[in-house]
Formats: sequence, C-alpha cells, structure tokens
Amino acid sequence: MPLTDEIKQAAAELGAQLGTEPDVCAYVQLRDKTRQDDQTVALEQQYEQVYQQLLERQLKGEVLEQSDLAEYYQLQFKVQNHPLIRARDGQLTAVQALFYQTAQRLSNTLGADYTVLSK
Repeated sequence: MPLTDEIKQAAAELGAQLGTEPDVCAYVQLRDKTRQDDQTVALEQQYEQVYQQLLERQLKGEVLEQSDLAEYYQLQFKVQNHPLIRARDGQLTAVQALFYQTAQRLSNTLGADYTVLSK
C-alpha cells in the first residue's frame, strides 16, 4: 500500500502525540539517565561483552566452564537488579503496552490488522 501524504501526516501526528504520553516521557528520562551514568553503562557493557564471548565460544563447540557461567549469571543478576536499569526496563514495558494498545486501536479503526498493513 503506497503511503499518501495524508497517511504520512497522520503517522507524524500520532508519533508526536505518543511522544507526549507520560509513560513515554518517563521512559525517555530514565533511558537518558541510564546513558549518563558511567557505572551503569559500564555494567551493561560488561554484561553484553561476557554474553557475546560465551556465545561465540559455545558456537565454536567449546564446552563452557561452570566458572564462566557463574560469572555470566552473577552479572545478569547485577544488571537485572540495578535500580536504574530495573526502573528503565519496567518503564519500557509500560511503553510497549501503550504501543500495543495503539496498534490494536488502529487495527479496529481500519478494520484490518495494522501490523500487516504497515509492512
């Protein structure tokens, strides 16, 4: 389906309106705060690095040592329980729910599955 100027304008307006929703604003603030906290950034980077290293080793057929897995799970626990990360990720869940509800409303209004039409 070609995107008309009217559809593009409506999408821009919807995006602007969603951007002012309290859940979205709270998420953006928490995301920015997380990005500005050097300790939090370093923790997430370390977690991602350990994950990637273990994944690469496993894909090469290497059997991972228990100590390697213990380090990974310890980092995972730290990341998941970090107050700032937990708040950000919890707020992201609220934003995802808002977007899901919006897609459902669009689908109902259009009389067709919005997610299929948008591809």
